[in-house]
Amino acid sequence: AARPSRGHAELAAAAAAAAGQTDLNTADAAALEAVNGIGEKLAGVIVRERQARPGGRFHTWDELAAAVKGLGEGKMQKLKNAHFVLLPMPEAGNSTLATGSGSAGG
Repeated sequence: AARPSRGHAELAAAAAAAAGQTDLNTADAAALEAVNGIGEKLAGVIVRERQARPGGRFHTWDELAAAVKGLGEGKMQKLKNAHFVLLPMPEAGNSTLATGSGSAGG
């Protein structure tokens, strides 16, 4: 079978990296803390809330604001100004869900 072409999410991630942008869905707390106005506590809440979501991602800025108390419009704008973006979820081309599960045979 032919290899699938690069998915939209993978291309979006590559374009964001080339533009100096950081996906908020993959950023660690230290990267978030580096933004003026986002302290250690708020960065930790963002990471915890993200990890607790289905798929471990925020899909919209509104979803992020609703999930993280204390993250108002001003702080979200600071994240955007610091080149944070919300990228789509990568496609499951190399998903590990299909391996290591199922019943043992014979």
